[in-house]
Amino acid sequence: MNRKDVNHPFSVSLKRLRNWKGITQSELGASMDVNKTTISLYERGRIPSKHFVDQLVVFFKKEIDELGIDLYVDGNFYSELQISEAKAINEAMKTIKIDIEKIKKELGISDEEKRQQV
Repeated sequence: MNRKDVNHPFSVSLKRLRNWKGITQSELGASMDVNKTTISLYERGRIPSKHFVDQLVVFFKKEIDELGIDLYVDGNFYSELQISEAKAINEAMKTIKIDIEKIKKELGISDEEKRQQV
């Protein structure tokens, strides 16, 4: 996913909540101990840290899913779009592996023969 994707659910939600509260990026940044540029980056698609999201939940009194976060894994937040893109890539990799196995079979190359050639 493009890191500047303004349609990312989190970025849209953050901007909507900030505007709803009637505060500027600078004011929100001051409340979160970050600068205006950081808020701007988040509103343009950069994925925030879990700590920042936790602060937002308290500040806006909203649940994490209302902020547009779909999945949190290994310290990273992933949107529904990122999850679907990862699934598509995974399926493509499976297809490539199957195609390679078919080619090896047609050529009569086994994994053991390949290892001996190297």
